[in-house]
Order: sequence, then structure tokens, then C-alpha cells
Amino acid sequence: MAEPRSWLWRFSDWSIVAKVMASSLVTLVALAALALVGWKTLQNQRVAMLASYNEILPNFDKASRIAHYVSEVEANLYRLATWRRIGVGGPEMRNVLQSIDFNLTRADTAITQLEQAGMPRIGALRAAYDDYRTSASQSLVLLLRNPSLGATAVRGGSVQYRTLEQTASDVARVSAEKFRAGAEAATRQMDRLAGEFIFVGLVIATLAMLVSVATARTILQPITNIVSEIDRLQRGDLSGEISNTERGDEIGRISQSVTRLKVALEQNEMLARDREKKQEELEFAATHDTLTGLANRSAFDAHLNTLMQSDRRRRKQVCFVLADLDGFKPINDAYGHGAGDAVLRTLADRYRKLVRSGDMIARLGGDEFALLFALDSEHRDPTAIARRVLEATALPIEYEGRQLRVGVSIGVVQEKDVDGGPAELMVAADQALYLAKERKQPWYTLYQPEMALERLGLEDREELEHAIECDEFTLFYKTILDLRDGSLHGVEARAYWARADGPLLAPDVYLPLLEHFGLRHIFAMHIARRALNDMRDLVGRGLDPGSLSLNVDATTLATRSSFEELRGLLEGYPELSNRLTIEITDDALSDRGSAIIRENVKDLARRGMRISMDDFGAGYASFQHLREFDIDELKIDRSFIAGIGVQHTSAVIIEGFLSIATGLGARVVAEGVETEEQRRFLLKRGCHFGQGSLLGPQLPIRDLTDYLAQNLSDKRNGQTAS
Repeated sequence: MAEPRSWLWRFSDWSIVAKVMASSLVTLVALAALALVGWKTLQNQRVAMLASYNEILPNFDKASRIAHYVSEVEANLYRLATWRRIGVGGPEMRNVLQSIDFNLTRADTAITQLEQAGMPRIGALRAAYDDYRTSASQSLVLLLRNPSLGATAVRGGSVQYRTLEQTASDVARVSAEKFRAGAEAATRQMDRLAGEFIFVGLVIATLAMLVSVATARTILQPITNIVSEIDRLQRGDLSGEISNTERGDEIGRISQSVTRLKVALEQNEMLARDREKKQEELEFAATHDTLTGLANRSAFDAHLNTLMQSDRRRRKQVCFVLADLDGFKPINDAYGHGAGDAVLRTLADRYRKLVRSGDMIARLGGDEFALLFALDSEHRDPTAIARRVLEATALPIEYEGRQLRVGVSIGVVQEKDVDGGPAELMVAADQALYLAKERKQPWYTLYQPEMALERLGLEDREELEHAIECDEFTLFYKTILDLRDGSLHGVEARAYWARADGPLLAPDVYLPLLEHFGLRHIFAMHIARRALNDMRDLVGRGLDPGSLSLNVDATTLATRSSFEELRGLLEGYPELSNRLTIEITDDALSDRGSAIIRENVKDLARRGMRISMDDFGAGYASFQHLREFDIDELKIDRSFIAGIGVQHTSAVIIEGFLSIATGLGARVVAEGVETEEQRRFLLKRGCHFGQGSLLGPQLPIRDLTDYLAQNLSDKRNGQTAS
């Protein structure tokens, strides 16, 4: 088994290592060579300076000592002159004479050595010495023969002494200057060497930089390219080829790895596209009819729910067309399912051409189709598209050389005619379709609210009584808002019948039956009690619902026993009396018992309750009757509000109502405010309160509680912030 290689062998490509290290190696070698040259030069300079120093120092010393020797001679001469005058002799005399001779000899020897060294001014020094030696010898002879003359001679020889001393000093000075000149020359040489060293260092640094740049271009550029290509791959751009894959070094191996990564990413992208395509196919299959390619029932229901739950102030009114084929089953029975499928596909293609982008068409199942579109300038008449569906269906369908024909029954319903959500809209369309089929020929029927009675079959009084006793009615609260700032002014209680075997029915549907069976008062008391309990609970929680509007029918107000029962119920909630608004319809003004109604209404007003005239303008009351009541509030019927911007007469009538309300000192509430244009029109003319889809939906008690709690929280937060 082979031994593992050392860490040094982990570099699989020495060429790259060499390139990376080239700049450093060149710099290192160049600096080493420069240091060696500098060191050698400095050594030579040092040797030269030492040689100069060794040469000059002894001469300088000798020149300096000559003056010393001569001064010793001069001192001994003076000493000898003194001794001779006082008669000193003997050994002392001999010592002095020996000293004079010794110092003169030493001086002579030093001058001789300086002559051999070739010192400057040595000739002058020799001449001065010879003069001095001659003078000193003569003075010495005179001292020995005649002390007085000898002393005079000694004093006279001071001139030669000073000349010799000065000349010796000049020789020493010249020696020092020569040494200084040599030192200065050496310094200049060293300065030149330093400059050359710096120059050569800069040259080497420049070369090292050039080598580094070349190395960077050789190594870093491919790496930069690889990084850019990896970034491109990360962004999802798989186009283009990876560079440097042909190289045999580390760069090439990295590029080959990136190429493999690119291939893997391409495969993953292909798999992702396949998954996305399959997902789209699954989603399409889940939301579309496989036979016709139209949306299926599930997709249609989801779209309808989303549309109906969106803000009605920001969208157009919805129209729903429900179409059911006539004579389709005989085709299936006679020619087989292939013929039936051909009919469905052909009609789906024809119906698809009837709608625009954004409209919805679906096959709900079997031979039933649905169209959903917005009412706008192009589709102002909801029955026009129904007629086009009739025309498209009536055309013959070619199948295996035969011409097949089917008919269609159509139910058309507009959102504004249905009080409720998607379920109520579907039920209304189904009711209109049912009535269209009863014609026994292809036709369409436009839904009207009163059509619900034609199919309910509710003549049985016991069913209504059971509904009241079992509390099958759901209370909704319709908000009354200030048109100026959107703040809550109050709520109106409205009850919907949640039949176990049918759709949710609005008051307009079942109230005529209650009237017919004489159950209106019992029902009104039941609903009023529930609404009052809800209000008491809200107020007890610290929430502010504003005023509570209760609808009271003319029968309750005109009958003593019924009114006393109502009054007794209201007296049980004294804390709510200043919040209650009693709504009566204007047909109560023309009722034969209007005098009793007038007194009973005044009785309620005296107890602190406000009186509101509901659906004003829609009934038959005269202004004379209106003057006989103390009215606090007028509610303009929604039919007039709907005419704003459409019918000039509606605007004129509304302005008249507002003038009447001003004269009576009554507040005005507009019903059915559904557009911003209507809101602005009403505000401009002094109507400050309203109800309708633009302002907010009807809320069950749970949602109303949440709504009021949110209002309270927003109010507190606003106070805290201020």
C-alpha cells in the first residue's frame, strides 16, 4: 500500500503554483542581489576609510608631537639659563643637557618619518627645525661659556621656536584636512551608493509589479470569468458556454465542474418545467370541464364568491345568466353520447364567443351552462345576452351528416334584485329558470323579487308559525353611516328566513305571507325582542352601536292591544329608549286608522324615541298626512337613489324630498347608496346619512360586535396618539 503523499503534493498543478509565486521569487532574488552588492560596496568603503585613517593618524600624531618635543627643549633651555645665573651644576645640569639632546633627536626622527610619508609642507618643517636646532645649539654653547649672553641668546631664539611650532601645527592641520577630505569622499561615495540602491530597488519593485500584473491576468482573469459564469447560472441564465474547459490545469478542472453544474441545472429546469406543466394541467383539470374546456362548477362557485365578497364600491353590478338545454336527452338516447358530446362542445364554442375578457362562462354539469358578466356601457340590458344565447343555441349542429337541434331555457338575475350573497343569487337564477321552463318553449325570464312567492308554496300558516316558534329567522344589522366621514350613526334590524329546505329568504319575500296570515304582529314582536336583547348586550360591553331602528307595521300601531304589547316590550328596556328609532312606512299615513296611529306614534315620541318614515316616496301618502305627524327622520326609497345620474327626474324629486325634510326639521337617510357618484350628489344637497352596499354590508350580531370593538379600539388608539 502506497504511503500517503505529503501536503506538498496536494498542489496538483505546479505550473499555477509557479505563476502565483513568480512575482515573490523575482522580488526576493533581486533584493538579495541588491543587498549583496550594497554589502560588498560598504565593505570596500570601510576598508578604504580604515586605510586612510591608519595612514593619516600616525602622521598627525607625529606632527602634533614635534611641537611637544620642541617645547620640552625650549623649557630646558630656559631652565638651564636660570641655573647658570645662580650657579647650579652637577647631575641636574647633565640631565637637562641629555633631555635637550633627547627631545631634539625625537623631533628630528619624527620629521624624518614625515618626510618619508611625503606629508605636505614637510620641507618647511625641516627648515624651521634646522634653524631652531642651530639656534638652540648656539644658545647652549653661550650658556655654557657666558650665562648672561647665553640667556640673551635663549630669549632671542624664541622666534625660531615659534616658527617651528607654527610649522608643526600647519603640518598637523594639513594631515587633519587630508583625513577630512578622505572621509568626505567616502561619505559622497556612500550617498551615491544609497541613491543607486534606491534606484535599483525601484526598478526591482516595478519589475515585481509588472510580474504581478502579468500573473493576475494569467490567473485571476479566468477565475473572474468563472465567477461571472457562476453568477449567471445562479440568476437562472443557462445560455452560453463555460470558458476555459479545455485547459489542463486547476482552472480547467474548475471550469469543467461548473459545466457539470450547468448541465445539472439545465436538467433541473427541464424537470421543473415538466412539473409546472403537469401542475397546470392538473389545475386546469380541477377547474375546467374536460369535454368543453369551459370552467366547471367548482371554479364558477369560487369566482362568484370572490366577486360577490369584493368591495361593491369598486366594481360594477353583476348579472348572472343560467341556461339549461331543452331536448338534449332525446339526442343522447337516439344518436348516442357521441352526438350529445358534439352538441355540448359546439354550444360551448358558441357561448364562449358571447363573452368578453373578464367575463365568466362555465358548464355547471350535464346540459346546464352559466354566464357571469358585469353590467356596464356594453352590457346595459341584461336580457340582450340572454337573447344572443337563444340565437346561438337555435342554430343547427352538424353531426355525422345530420343536423341536430336543441332549445334552451334561461334565467337571468341582476345583483341589485337579490338581497343576499352568492347562494341567494344562484337561487334567484334557478327560480327565474324554473319559470322560463314552464313556458314549454325556448325563452328567458328576468328575475323579479316577487317571483319567490310563485315557487315557495307557503300557504300553510302552520309552517310560518313553526318558523317563528323555532326561531328560524336570522337577524342582520344594516349600518347607517355618516356620508361625510364614514362614522357609524346607527343600525337597522332586518330578519332573514333560514328555511331548512330552501334558500335564505329576504323580508320582501315572506312579509306578504305574514300579512296574509295575520302573523305580522307576532313576528314583529319576536324580532324586536331579539334586537333589543342584542343592543342591551352591546351597550353592556361598552360598545356603541348608535341608534337602533325597528320596523313597526301599521297593524301594530292601529290596534290597541298590539300597541300596548309593543309599548310594554319597549318599557322593559329603559336604558335604550334614547337609542330607539321606530320606522313606519308611509302607507300607515293613509290607513283608515291613521288617527289612532298618530296618537300611538306621539306616545312613543314622548317616551324619547325617534320616529322615522321608511321608504318615503314609494307609497301613496299625501303631504297633508305627513304634516299630521311629528317626523324626526325621512328615509328616501332606494328606487329614487338608483336614478341619480341616470334619470333627471330622480334628482329633482330627491331635492324636493330634502326641502320637505328641512321644512319639517327632520334628518334624511338615503337608502340603497351604491356608488360614489350617488354619495357625492347627496352630500352636495345636504343629505348626510345613508345605507347601502357602498357604505357597508349587513352584519350578523357576531360581525357587528367585532366591527364595534374595532371602532372602539381605533378611537382609543387615536386618543393615545394625540
